[in-house]
Amino acid sequence: MVLVLRVGTIDQRRIVMAAVATLVALPFLLREGTGAGRPEAVAAVTVGGGNLAGRLAPSGKPAPDAGPAAAPAPAATGPDAPVTPITIATPIPEGPNTRRGSASFTRLASSPVVGDQLCLAPDIPRNTKVTVLNLDNGHSTFCYVVGAAPVRPGQVIVLGSSVLEQLADVAQAPIPVRISW
Repeated sequence: MVLVLRVGTIDQRRIVMAAVATLVALPFLLREGTGAGRPEAVAAVTVGGGNLAGRLAPSGKPAPDAGPAAAPAPAATGPDAPVTPITIATPIPEGPNTRRGSASFTRLASSPVVGDQLCLAPDIPRNTKVTVLNLDNGHSTFCYVVGAAPVRPGQVIVLGSSVLEQLADVAQAPIPVRISW
């Protein structure tokens, strides 16, 4: 049994508008943390079949009067229809030396060479400088790997207590982090 649905012109426009709204809103809904210190790349998405410029303010947000009554007149369809590019900011993909997960802490003795900026991380060579970003509040610091430690599933690093205090209150541990080296 084959079910065939017929979609009218108005329904097609609603579907296109819903798809465009989803493409515009999705990056904002998927963001983690406050975004402080997070570089972004800009990707352009082209939507055909109509010009949306009349419904958007210069800032890219919906115009204050952009309701159903302010919709532009139906545009021509087909291969010669006008096309409006929409710019959407998306995060830059993480590189091979970047991980996301949680960070806990332990008490580590300070080193005469690097002080108390110490951490333990599996699969990262000793003496590697690691940048740690708290995804909850955007605070960032660094530490030097002094060894490997067993970690729980989802955990990527064990910080010295003084390093964790630079990122968050110790009572908040474990905290969500992004580490890079």
